[in-house]
This record gives sequence, structure tokens and C-alpha cells, in this order.
Amino acid sequence: MTLLGCTPSRIAQAAAETGKVRAGILLPVLPGDCRRQIDHAPAPLGANAVAVLARERAQLDQANGVIRRCANHYDNVKAELEGAD
Repeated sequence: MTLLGCTPSRIAQAAAETGKVRAGILLPVLPGDCRRQIDHAPAPLGANAVAVLARERAQLDQANGVIRRCANHYDNVKAELEGAD
């Protein structure tokens, strides 16, 4: 398949225009907790297993909350950029 009318100079010009448009898009700062690691709950030797499990589940809930917030942030940015076209 050939592209009639798409000379190398027109392709280069279109690429340059696309680059200029994309260069003007500044992404907002990623929320700080999106890069933060959530540590496992401490499990000291001899600790009650049920209590350790409860603390670990609380840590997991916190980590999942971070994932939800970061995913929502990404979805909002994506929607704004797609709406800017």
C-alpha cells in the first residue's frame, strides 16, 4: 500500500507538528504515595498469629487504598488528555 501525496517532507512536517503538540502536554505531579512502598506488618517471634494477621491485613488495606488513589489519578489525567484533542 502506498501513501500518495505523503512525501518524505510532508511526513517529516507532520511528525514535527505532532512533536510540538505533545511537547506542550505537561503531566501533573504524581501523588507522593503512589511511589511509596507499604511495609509488611512486623511479625515478632512469639507474637500472637491472629494479631499479626490482623496487622498484615490492615497493611494490605492501606496498600490497596494507595493503588485505588493512583489509578483514579491516572484515569482522571487520561480523561483530561483525551478530552483535549
